[in-house]
Amino acid sequence: MLSAGPDDDLALIQFESTSRVLMATRAMDAAGREAAAAAIRGLVADGCTDLGGALGLALSTAEAACEGANYASAAIALFTDGYPQPNISGPERDELLGRLARSHAVVCCRQHVRRQQSAH
Repeated sequence: MLSAGPDDDLALIQFESTSRVLMATRAMDAAGREAAAAAIRGLVADGCTDLGGALGLALSTAEAACEGANYASAAIALFTDGYPQPNISGPERDELLGRLARSHAVVCCRQHVRRQQSAH
């Protein structure tokens, strides 16, 4: 995000027990970068990890942003502190994988699990 320029667009999806658009797609000019940074600073881990819902919403958001636009590529970066809850399986998984393949989006996933401090 820090290296994004005014010709780049970014949307932010927040997910926990449900998924929602935290910041609608916007240009990453100075105001856009500040809005994205403020949104990220306000994130708090809570609830389950609706990874399937988040990926589906991210794909829908990217598809809507790219519709009619002349983008060379799209990327989805997932950052999570947990494992998918509920697990993605069966038809839902197959549908998401099909949408990913058709979109040609690059997906990067980063999991960060905070370790509990041991009491001594």
